[in-house]
Amino acid sequence: MESHGGSYGFGCSVEAKKWMNLIGVLWIQALSGTNFDFSGYSSALKQVLQISQVQLNNLAVASDLGKVLGWISGYAIRRMPLWAVLLIATSMGLVGYGVQWLVITQKISLNYSEVYLLCFLAGNSICWLNTVGFILCIRNFPTRKAMALAISTSYNGLTAAVFTLIVKAMTLADGTLYLLLNAVLPLVIGSVAFTFIRQIRPTEDFVAERRVFVILNIIAIVLGFYLLPVDFFSLSSTFSYKMYAVGMVVLLLAPLCIPATIYARNRKSDGNGYYSRISDDNDNNRNDVLGKLFHISEEDTNVEENAGGFLTEGLEENRGNSGESSIPWNCSEPVPELGEEHNLFQLLRSVDFWLYFFVYFCGATLGLAYSNNLGQIAQSRGHSNSTVFVALYSSSAFFGRLMSAGPDYFPRESGLGRPAWMGLALIPMPVAFFYLATGDSASLYVSTAFIGMCSGFIISTAVSTTAELFGTNSFGINHNILVANIPLGSLLFGYMAALIYDSNAQGNAVEEKLSRMVMCMGVKCYRLTFLIWGCICLVGLILNCFLLLRTRRLYRTRYTREEGKRDSS
Repeated sequence: MESHGGSYGFGCSVEAKKWMNLIGVLWIQALSGTNFDFSGYSSALKQVLQISQVQLNNLAVASDLGKVLGWISGYAIRRMPLWAVLLIATSMGLVGYGVQWLVITQKISLNYSEVYLLCFLAGNSICWLNTVGFILCIRNFPTRKAMALAISTSYNGLTAAVFTLIVKAMTLADGTLYLLLNAVLPLVIGSVAFTFIRQIRPTEDFVAERRVFVILNIIAIVLGFYLLPVDFFSLSSTFSYKMYAVGMVVLLLAPLCIPATIYARNRKSDGNGYYSRISDDNDNNRNDVLGKLFHISEEDTNVEENAGGFLTEGLEENRGNSGESSIPWNCSEPVPELGEEHNLFQLLRSVDFWLYFFVYFCGATLGLAYSNNLGQIAQSRGHSNSTVFVALYSSSAFFGRLMSAGPDYFPRESGLGRPAWMGLALIPMPVAFFYLATGDSASLYVSTAFIGMCSGFIISTAVSTTAELFGTNSFGINHNILVANIPLGSLLFGYMAALIYDSNAQGNAVEEKLSRMVMCMGVKCYRLTFLIWGCICLVGLILNCFLLLRTRRLYRTRYTREEGKRDSS
């Protein structure tokens, strides 16, 4: 089912197909962040269903509730081929979003509870798509997994901006098209991608991989900046937007130059290039290569093949010859190792996990709750077009996710672990919320950019952090348990915002008496909400300090060992 090095005959094909896999993941991620464009069509959905702000918020919660069952995708990917998991994911999205589009365009009529179930199904599809992408990045790039995960999750943050450009190219204003795009585009690109994405045996050229990731990051940065002006400068016609969309497609296809170059280079050298070292005809050579992976991996990654044909890898620390057997710890639980594998029961008993869980809850989850309410927030401030802010948040989240690979380009000797970087990303968030509460005219633009960037950084960093702290063998399950806090946060944060919004609208002259829809206008609609959310961010920052104190010795020990290995080699 899965393909390995010798299946393609030449090492060059193996390497080219490995990068094709990553490009396929980038395309899927660029079109699967469908939860980020809820604000683009939420107002229209609210009007068609004639529901209150609390009920609208519950639909956003329903989408997030789909993540509660995301752990099922972790089990599925262990027992099913990747193409089957991808097909299930895109099919759920097609039904979940497609039927909602029929409702919002008034082609069919469904009651509130039925739309709620559709939102749940659509939200669950996102977890399945993300799991496929994360697992491919971890398995195909065991020594550069953080770089692969950063760039793949960054493309996920571009979905709303990509869809906004497509909507403008088609109609200039119809927000209902977001739902149609959510339903169709992931299915189309998924159908193309599952013809070639697969497990590829990792190769040994670490320097070349690093250079390729630099090129991919440059392309991604150009794409991110390319999409920014569309939302702030109106073009003259849909034709102009169509031409701009063509440029976007070119940039999305640009990474294809990498596998094409690798293939052409190795064909020119008649298969005598660097990557031809790995072959199924030489098992001893392959074992030697994998042995090098064990020895010089930046994350001490162990690679093994399980019964299902997938490669799994652990991040278990090599204890070395020094006899080190423990690290000073401040609790009575067993002394952990960085990357020690945690099954479900070990995970739920871990103090580190619950600290990590609530740090994510007070940071990334709160940022997502803000994005879910962004349409109504913009409307309450007098902005009729919320797509500008939706795309601003999405683009900022993209750059935040891309920057999460930054720690891997810094000197490893510093011992600064990922929890420390998550803490740095949390610092601007309470400031942004407090600034929003002031009602300054620029606050909505500035704060949306900072909240999107910080929450995007945390979301992307958390993927690598989960693998580092709790192992990779059960990553698909463990990380989906972590993101299960998103529905809880969406419910609590969103419901609180909706209650404050509706209470401020009760005496508002804008309230519509002929329907159940209630509107609130002015800074007061969300001022108290922003103050509370800012305080919650501060709580998350404090919890992150505890997590940092508990894990910093683990990271420093690992970096010290790696430095010793480099010195002795």
